[in-house]
Amino acid sequence: MSVIKRVKKEDGTIECLIDSSNILHSEYDKTKKTLKLTFKAGTRYLYKDILDRDYIRFEVSESQGSVF
Repeated sequence: MSVIKRVKKEDGTIECLIDSSNILHSEYDKTKKTLKLTFKAGTRYLYKDILDRDYIRFEVSESQGSVF
């Protein structure tokens, strides 16, 4: 798995440090259904309307980049 560290906060947010060629960090807010990705180049993007099942598929994948 490419997730190096996973932290689930009390507010339901899940943060992951990712070992990927392009993606560095992810933050999924289950309540707002948003996914924030930080890329190794330093850019950050916010994606909306992300379903729980889609995020879980992203997180547990061998390659988050291919699922993304």
